[in-house]
Amino acid sequence: MSDLNLFDAWRITHPNVRDYTFISGVHLTSSRIDMIFVSKPILDVLSHSSIQPIVISDHAPITISFIPPCRRWRLNNYSIKITETQKIEAFVSVNEGSTNIYGSVWETLKCYLRGWFLSHNTDRKKDKVRKAEEYLQNIKSCEQQMRLHPSEATWAALLESRAAYDDLALEQVEFLINKTALCYSEQGERSKLLSLRFKKQEAAHVIPPIKSEESNSLITDPIEINKSFARFYFKLYTPEAEAMSNIIEEFLKPLTIPQLTEEQRDCLEAPISEAEVLATIRSMTSDKNA
Repeated sequence: MSDLNLFDAWRITHPNVRDYTFISGVHLTSSRIDMIFVSKPILDVLSHSSIQPIVISDHAPITISFIPPCRRWRLNNYSIKITETQKIEAFVSVNEGSTNIYGSVWETLKCYLRGWFLSHNTDRKKDKVRKAEEYLQNIKSCEQQMRLHPSEATWAALLESRAAYDDLALEQVEFLINKTALCYSEQGERSKLLSLRFKKQEAAHVIPPIKSEESNSLITDPIEINKSFARFYFKLYTPEAEAMSNIIEEFLKPLTIPQLTEEQRDCLEAPISEAEVLATIRSMTSDKNA
Protein backbone atom coordinates (compact mmCIF):
# COMPACT_ATOMS: atom_id res chain seq x y z
CA MET A 1 0.00 0.00 0.00
CA SER A 2 2.90 2.35 0.63
CA ASP A 3 3.90 2.07 -3.02
CA LEU A 4 0.43 3.27 -4.00
CA ASN A 5 0.49 6.00 -1.35
CA LEU A 6 -2.54 4.53 0.42
CA PHE A 7 -3.13 4.39 4.17
CA ASP A 8 -5.34 2.30 6.45
CA ALA A 9 -7.80 4.91 7.75
CA TRP A 10 -8.85 3.00 10.87
CA ARG A 11 -5.31 2.11 11.89
CA ILE A 12 -4.16 5.70 11.43
CA THR A 13 -6.85 6.96 13.81
CA HIS A 14 -6.46 4.00 16.22
CA PRO A 15 -2.74 3.18 16.32
CA ASN A 16 -2.88 1.26 19.63
CA VAL A 17 -6.38 -0.26 19.56
CA ARG A 18 -7.28 -3.85 18.69
CA ASP A 19 -10.66 -4.43 17.07
CA TYR A 20 -12.14 -6.80 14.50
CA THR A 21 -14.57 -6.68 11.58
CA PHE A 22 -15.40 -10.37 11.23
CA ILE A 23 -16.23 -13.11 13.73
CA SER A 24 -16.14 -16.73 12.60
CA GLY A 25 -18.72 -18.80 14.43
CA VAL A 26 -17.23 -21.98 12.99
CA HIS A 27 -13.64 -21.42 14.08
CA LEU A 28 -14.44 -19.05 16.97
CA THR A 29 -11.88 -16.55 15.72
CA SER A 30 -11.95 -12.82 15.02
CA SER A 31 -10.07 -10.87 12.38
CA ARG A 32 -9.90 -7.41 10.84
CA ILE A 33 -10.15 -8.16 7.14
CA ASP A 34 -12.25 -5.14 6.12
CA MET A 35 -10.36 -1.89 5.63
CA ILE A 36 -10.74 1.53 4.04
CA PHE A 37 -7.64 2.82 2.32
CA VAL A 38 -7.33 6.55 1.66
CA SER A 39 -4.82 8.65 -0.21
CA LYS A 40 -2.61 11.30 1.34
CA PRO A 41 -4.87 14.27 0.42
CA ILE A 42 -7.87 12.56 2.03
CA LEU A 43 -5.76 11.53 5.01
CA ASP A 44 -5.03 15.20 5.70
CA VAL A 45 -8.75 15.91 6.24
CA LEU A 46 -9.55 12.61 8.00
CA SER A 47 -10.96 13.25 11.46
CA HIS A 48 -12.27 9.92 12.73
CA SER A 49 -12.78 6.27 11.83
CA SER A 50 -14.71 3.58 13.67
CA ILE A 51 -15.78 -0.07 13.37
CA GLN A 52 -19.53 -0.45 13.80
CA PRO A 53 -21.46 -3.47 15.13
CA ILE A 54 -22.29 -6.32 12.76
CA VAL A 55 -25.92 -5.66 11.78
CA ILE A 56 -26.93 -6.24 8.15
CA SER A 57 -23.96 -8.14 6.74
CA ASP A 58 -21.79 -10.74 8.47
CA HIS A 59 -18.97 -8.19 8.39
CA ALA A 60 -18.75 -5.05 10.50
CA PRO A 61 -19.04 -1.78 8.55
CA ILE A 62 -16.28 0.80 8.85
CA THR A 63 -17.08 4.50 8.91
CA ILE A 64 -14.76 7.42 8.33
CA SER A 65 -15.36 11.11 8.94
CA PHE A 66 -13.74 14.12 7.32
CA ILE A 67 -13.32 17.73 8.22
CA PRO A 68 -16.17 19.31 6.23
CA PRO A 69 -15.09 21.83 3.61
CA CYS A 70 -16.54 25.31 3.49
CA ARG A 71 -19.47 25.36 1.09
CA ARG A 72 -22.61 27.30 0.35
CA TRP A 73 -25.80 26.37 2.15
CA ARG A 74 -28.37 24.53 0.04
CA LEU A 75 -31.95 23.73 0.87
CA ASN A 76 -32.60 20.15 1.87
CA ASN A 77 -35.50 18.90 -0.24
CA TYR A 78 -36.69 16.70 2.61
CA SER A 79 -37.38 19.84 4.61
CA ILE A 80 -39.98 20.95 2.10
CA LYS A 81 -42.08 17.89 2.86
CA ILE A 82 -42.51 18.87 6.49
CA THR A 83 -42.56 22.65 6.16
CA GLU A 84 -45.69 24.29 7.55
CA THR A 85 -47.04 26.91 5.15
CA GLN A 86 -48.56 28.67 8.16
CA LYS A 87 -45.08 29.91 9.05
CA ILE A 88 -44.84 31.83 5.79
CA GLU A 89 -48.36 33.19 6.18
CA ALA A 90 -47.66 34.24 9.77
CA PHE A 91 -44.43 35.97 8.77
CA VAL A 92 -46.12 37.85 5.93
CA SER A 93 -49.04 38.91 8.11
CA VAL A 94 -46.70 40.28 10.78
CA ASN A 95 -44.31 42.08 8.44
CA GLU A 96 -46.71 43.20 5.73
CA GLY A 97 -47.03 46.96 5.78
CA SER A 98 -43.88 47.43 7.83
CA THR A 99 -42.15 48.73 4.72
CA ASN A 100 -43.08 49.74 1.21
CA ILE A 101 -40.10 47.88 -0.21
CA TYR A 102 -41.36 44.37 -0.88
CA GLY A 103 -37.87 43.25 -1.80
CA SER A 104 -36.81 43.78 1.80
CA VAL A 105 -39.70 41.64 3.03
CA TRP A 106 -38.74 38.92 0.57
CA GLU A 107 -35.07 38.93 1.59
CA THR A 108 -36.06 38.88 5.27
CA LEU A 109 -38.43 35.97 4.64
CA LYS A 110 -35.62 33.99 2.99
CA CYS A 111 -33.36 34.58 5.99
CA TYR A 112 -36.15 33.56 8.35
CA LEU A 113 -36.91 30.35 6.43
CA ARG A 114 -33.23 29.51 6.10
CA GLY A 115 -32.80 29.78 9.86
CA TRP A 116 -35.90 27.68 10.47
CA PHE A 117 -34.73 25.01 8.00
CA LEU A 118 -31.30 24.86 9.62
CA SER A 119 -32.79 24.55 13.09
CA HIS A 120 -35.32 21.91 12.06
CA ASN A 121 -32.82 19.85 10.05
CA THR A 122 -30.33 19.96 12.92
CA ASP A 123 -32.94 18.70 15.37
CA ARG A 124 -34.06 16.06 12.91
CA LYS A 125 -30.49 14.89 12.31
CA LYS A 126 -29.78 14.74 16.04
CA ASP A 127 -32.95 12.71 16.54
CA LYS A 128 -31.87 10.26 13.84
CA VAL A 129 -28.40 9.91 15.33
CA ARG A 130 -29.90 9.36 18.78
CA LYS A 131 -32.26 6.69 17.47
CA ALA A 132 -29.49 4.98 15.51
CA GLU A 133 -27.25 4.87 18.57
CA GLU A 134 -30.14 3.57 20.66
CA TYR A 135 -30.91 0.82 18.14
CA LEU A 136 -27.23 -0.15 17.87
CA GLN A 137 -26.94 -0.30 21.65
CA ASN A 138 -30.01 -2.54 21.79
CA ILE A 139 -28.54 -4.73 19.07
CA LYS A 140 -25.27 -5.06 20.96
CA SER A 141 -27.10 -5.91 24.17
CA CYS A 142 -29.33 -8.49 22.50
CA GLU A 143 -26.39 -10.08 20.70
CA GLN A 144 -24.55 -10.37 24.00
CA GLN A 145 -27.59 -11.95 25.65
CA MET A 146 -28.00 -14.37 22.74
CA ARG A 147 -24.40 -15.51 23.23
CA LEU A 148 -24.83 -16.05 26.97
CA HIS A 149 -28.52 -16.88 27.51
CA PRO A 150 -30.33 -17.36 24.19
CA SER A 151 -34.11 -17.12 24.24
CA GLU A 152 -36.97 -16.46 21.84
CA ALA A 153 -37.82 -13.16 23.52
CA THR A 154 -34.26 -11.90 23.12
CA TRP A 155 -34.20 -13.03 19.50
CA ALA A 156 -37.47 -11.21 18.80
CA ALA A 157 -36.10 -8.04 20.41
CA LEU A 158 -32.94 -8.35 18.33
CA LEU A 159 -34.93 -8.67 15.09
CA GLU A 160 -37.09 -5.69 16.05
CA SER A 161 -34.05 -3.49 16.71
CA ARG A 162 -32.42 -4.59 13.47
CA ALA A 163 -35.59 -3.81 11.50
CA ALA A 164 -35.82 -0.35 13.05
CA TYR A 165 -32.17 0.32 12.25
CA ASP A 166 -32.69 -0.89 8.68
CA ASP A 167 -35.55 1.60 8.26
CA LEU A 168 -33.26 4.45 9.28
CA ALA A 169 -30.54 3.21 6.94
CA LEU A 170 -32.98 2.93 4.02
CA GLU A 171 -34.19 6.47 4.64
CA GLN A 172 -30.61 7.70 4.50
CA VAL A 173 -30.01 5.75 1.27
CA GLU A 174 -33.14 7.30 -0.26
CA PHE A 175 -31.88 10.75 0.68
CA LEU A 176 -28.48 10.11 -0.91
CA ILE A 177 -30.08 8.75 -4.09
CA ASN A 178 -32.30 11.81 -4.40
CA LYS A 179 -29.31 14.03 -3.73
CA THR A 180 -27.38 12.32 -6.52
CA ALA A 181 -30.32 12.64 -8.89
CA LEU A 182 -30.58 16.33 -8.04
CA CYS A 183 -26.92 16.79 -8.91
CA TYR A 184 -27.60 15.55 -12.45
CA SER A 185 -31.01 17.14 -13.05
CA GLU A 186 -30.93 20.50 -11.28
CA GLN A 187 -30.09 22.29 -14.53
CA GLY A 188 -33.22 20.98 -16.27
CA GLU A 189 -33.41 19.24 -19.62
CA ARG A 190 -30.30 21.01 -20.87
CA SER A 191 -28.13 19.23 -18.30
CA LYS A 192 -25.75 16.81 -20.00
CA LEU A 193 -24.02 15.44 -16.91
CA LEU A 194 -26.02 12.24 -16.62
CA SER A 195 -25.98 11.45 -20.34
CA LEU A 196 -22.23 12.08 -20.50
CA ARG A 197 -21.68 9.76 -17.56
CA PHE A 198 -23.71 7.01 -19.25
CA LYS A 199 -21.78 7.50 -22.47
CA LYS A 200 -18.48 7.17 -20.64
CA GLN A 201 -19.66 3.98 -18.94
CA GLU A 202 -20.84 2.58 -22.26
CA ALA A 203 -17.57 3.51 -23.96
CA ALA A 204 -15.62 1.78 -21.20
CA HIS A 205 -17.34 -1.53 -22.07
CA VAL A 206 -17.07 -1.22 -25.86
CA ILE A 207 -14.26 -2.82 -27.87
CA PRO A 208 -13.69 -0.45 -30.82
CA PRO A 209 -11.21 -2.55 -32.89
CA ILE A 210 -9.56 -5.97 -32.68
CA LYS A 211 -6.84 -7.57 -34.76
CA SER A 212 -7.97 -10.35 -37.06
CA GLU A 213 -6.26 -13.68 -36.42
CA GLU A 214 -6.45 -14.66 -40.09
CA SER A 215 -5.42 -11.47 -41.90
CA ASN A 216 -3.66 -9.67 -39.02
CA SER A 217 -5.66 -6.52 -39.84
CA LEU A 218 -7.86 -4.37 -37.62
CA ILE A 219 -11.60 -5.10 -37.53
CA THR A 220 -13.93 -2.25 -36.55
CA ASP A 221 -17.30 -3.65 -37.63
CA PRO A 222 -19.19 -4.74 -34.44
CA ILE A 223 -20.73 -7.74 -36.23
CA GLU A 224 -17.35 -8.97 -37.45
CA ILE A 225 -15.88 -8.38 -33.98
CA ASN A 226 -18.58 -10.61 -32.47
CA LYS A 227 -17.93 -13.27 -35.10
CA SER A 228 -14.20 -13.18 -34.36
CA PHE A 229 -14.84 -13.67 -30.65
CA ALA A 230 -17.26 -16.51 -31.43
CA ARG A 231 -14.65 -18.26 -33.59
CA PHE A 232 -11.97 -17.76 -30.96
CA TYR A 233 -14.00 -19.27 -28.11
CA PHE A 234 -15.35 -22.06 -30.33
CA LYS A 235 -11.79 -23.03 -31.15
CA LEU A 236 -10.70 -22.60 -27.53
CA TYR A 237 -13.31 -24.96 -26.12
CA THR A 238 -13.36 -27.51 -28.96
CA PRO A 239 -11.96 -30.81 -27.64
CA GLU A 240 -8.74 -31.96 -29.28
CA ALA A 241 -9.09 -35.64 -28.36
CA GLU A 242 -9.86 -36.73 -31.93
CA ALA A 243 -6.92 -34.83 -33.35
CA MET A 244 -4.57 -36.28 -30.73
CA SER A 245 -5.77 -39.90 -30.94
CA ASN A 246 -3.15 -40.80 -33.54
CA ILE A 247 -0.39 -39.19 -31.48
CA ILE A 248 -1.48 -41.06 -28.36
CA GLU A 249 -1.62 -44.34 -30.25
CA GLU A 250 1.86 -43.84 -31.68
CA PHE A 251 3.17 -43.02 -28.20
CA LEU A 252 1.69 -46.13 -26.57
CA LYS A 253 2.55 -48.58 -29.35
CA PRO A 254 6.22 -49.26 -28.43
CA LEU A 255 5.46 -49.51 -24.70
CA THR A 256 5.05 -52.88 -23.01
CA ILE A 257 2.09 -52.44 -20.70
CA PRO A 258 1.35 -55.38 -18.36
CA GLN A 259 -2.14 -56.81 -18.58
CA LEU A 260 -4.29 -58.72 -16.11
CA THR A 261 -5.04 -62.35 -16.68
CA GLU A 262 -8.59 -63.62 -16.80
CA GLU A 263 -8.19 -65.17 -13.34
CA GLN A 264 -6.88 -61.90 -11.85
CA ARG A 265 -9.69 -59.91 -13.47
CA ASP A 266 -12.34 -62.29 -12.11
CA CYS A 267 -10.80 -62.10 -8.64
CA LEU A 268 -10.85 -58.29 -8.61
CA GLU A 269 -14.40 -58.08 -9.89
CA ALA A 270 -15.76 -60.69 -7.46
CA PRO A 271 -17.70 -59.42 -4.39
CA ILE A 272 -15.88 -59.20 -1.06
CA SER A 273 -16.50 -62.34 0.97
CA GLU A 274 -17.19 -62.58 4.68
CA ALA A 275 -13.96 -64.50 5.20
CA GLU A 276 -11.96 -61.63 3.67
CA VAL A 277 -13.63 -59.12 6.00
CA LEU A 278 -12.90 -61.28 9.08
CA ALA A 279 -9.31 -61.81 7.99
CA THR A 280 -8.83 -58.06 7.55
CA ILE A 281 -10.29 -57.32 11.01
CA ARG A 282 -8.07 -59.94 12.68
CA SER A 283 -4.99 -58.47 11.00
CA MET A 284 -5.68 -55.04 12.52
CA THR A 285 -4.08 -53.94 15.78
CA SER A 286 -6.12 -54.23 18.97
CA ASP A 287 -6.83 -50.49 19.28
CA LYS A 288 -8.40 -50.44 15.79
CA ASN A 289 -10.95 -53.25 16.37
CA ALA A 290 -13.40 -51.14 18.37
